[in-house]
Amino acid sequence: MLHRLAEFTLLKVLDLEDCKEVKDCHVKYICRLFLLRFLSLRNTDVSTISSQISRLQHLQTLNLYGTRIENLPTLVTMLERLEYLFFSERWSMRRWEIPVGLKKMMALCTLRTIRLPNDPNVVKEIGALAQLQTLDITILNSSEEVLANLADALDKTNNLRSLYAYGTGKDEHKDRLLNFLLRLKTPPLLLESVRIDGVMDQLPKWFNSLVHLVKMYTWRVSLMGDHLLGVFCELPNLASVSLGYDSCTDDELLVRSAFKFPALKSFYVDPYIMPRAIRFEKSTMEKIETFGVFFYDNDGAGRPILAGIENLTSLKKLEVLTHSINAEIEILDRLKVERARHQV
Repeated sequence: MLHRLAEFTLLKVLDLEDCKEVKDCHVKYICRLFLLRFLSLRNTDVSTISSQISRLQHLQTLNLYGTRIENLPTLVTMLERLEYLFFSERWSMRRWEIPVGLKKMMALCTLRTIRLPNDPNVVKEIGALAQLQTLDITILNSSEEVLANLADALDKTNNLRSLYAYGTGKDEHKDRLLNFLLRLKTPPLLLESVRIDGVMDQLPKWFNSLVHLVKMYTWRVSLMGDHLLGVFCELPNLASVSLGYDSCTDDELLVRSAFKFPALKSFYVDPYIMPRAIRFEKSTMEKIETFGVFFYDNDGAGRPILAGIENLTSLKKLEVLTHSINAEIEILDRLKVERARHQV
């Protein structure tokens, strides 16, 4: 059937996700389906995309997640009606290095996932994507000029709703590539979801102006707890916060009474080495319903401490994982005592 794909000339939707029979030789047939609007090769063994993909002028969605494709032909920028582009190589999670001509793809709403090239002029073209709402971007050893142009480009993405920024360099703690976010002058204030993955000097102050933000996720930012939670604790619509691997450098993460989080429903902490303790003060996170934490072995520095759970008055679900069964039993016993005290 696959070798006869070109015969389906009126086909508009082709979803081959997880189809292991799809090979590179079939792509040439797909590129003859000129009326295609939706094409998914997700989780297939396709390893290359022909430049003939540019002939699919009606294509609106192209899903290439989890394939073996390492890059896309430059002529993909001829797909001027494309709205949703998803890309990642299966084994290395390689990103698409955006080429010259990206600005021609004016209909793009979702761009996941891309890698910055070393050409600062190409990076400028991101700012021309006026319809862009979702951007997933990887920054590897980028120059100061590239990062400055990226900040200028994001200043122009006024419709952005979701931002995932991953930055890593030769020396992550020295390079701090995600500091480019501190340079934004007219940031995308319509953001609803933000994921920051990389070391920073601080979270941008403009984060506390993201009144539409619903989800916040940090990973490897290496900041003190007050500098993390204090930035977005008053946002009116923030419902979910996750502090991932190496987010907090404090020995004890203190969730202060001043951190109101008026709409927060779920809070997750993945401390790795730090913090070794999490403590909630009274009258904090009063609407939180789900709290989850994964304590590692704390580098042999003693059992983890979880205190003040009783102050989470709306809590319905608690998830606690540790590498030590004794620590889990100790935390569970403490919670049972607290529950009994409240039932008296």
